[in-house]
Amino acid sequence: MKRALLSSVALASALVMSSCSATASTAGAPDEEAAAVACPELHTTSTDESPAPQHEDAHYNVLIELTSNAPENQDQILARVQPFIECAVDSGAYLEVTLDGGEGTPLVTPDGLDGTDLLTIKRVNPTRERKDKDEKISELVQSLREAISSAQIGRYGSVQRLLNYAFTLASDTAPGDSSFFIVWSPLLGTSSDGTDCLDVSTVDPSESNAAAVVQRCLDQGFIRPVPNAGVEIDGAATGSHDREQQRFADYLKKQLLLSVFGVK
Repeated sequence: MKRALLSSVALASALVMSSCSATASTAGAPDEEAAAVACPELHTTSTDESPAPQHEDAHYNVLIELTSNAPENQDQILARVQPFIECAVDSGAYLEVTLDGGEGTPLVTPDGLDGTDLLTIKRVNPTRERKDKDEKISELVQSLREAISSAQIGRYGSVQRLLNYAFTLASDTAPGDSSFFIVWSPLLGTSSDGTDCLDVSTVDPSESNAAAVVQRCLDQGFIRPVPNAGVEIDGAATGSHDREQQRFADYLKKQLLLSVFGVK
């Protein structure tokens, strides 16, 4: 079963225009302080009151399952991810982006997006600060686009490896710091030999089966809970025009938010 290709950039274009508007409107404003970019809202765990997304020293972790590196796929992913890049730069946070092209491919981190350093840009002149932040945002967006464009894409794959990596990232976050995860995946995993616990290619698309699939992954230790974090899962069923697959991907998203990230 070949992995689905992404299509349709109408929504992508609208999201990019919306996310950029706040930045563009304040680039030359002579205010006493550089105007802040509004950060997207994230789900938060039901057992912990996580800080608001715009937060200094926060750790933004963007995990992207790549099923295609076609231009329309790049546009669609960037439309969703760019607002978080803007937020991380504007608030001076850590930002790590990880790309997974599927079975047999390495995890890839784009240049400048390895989460090592705080993206802090402070200037005495607020107009200069806004300009420098915008330039940094453009640089990081271009780096991500180039990484997606050149990434290896496997015939099979799922979001399993990225979810397991999310646990590692959360475990490595210093006490008191905040972790936020933005996960992009169609959630329609496949594998060459059926060993991927999120291979749903032969699973009957029902809500109960979605819950069983996620629980099986947890029971077998292939994915592990990631508590006390903000999270968004996007891209469910992207590239699929099958309504049953679309519903099943939504069921899986709901179960992953609940069982892995503790979001009700």
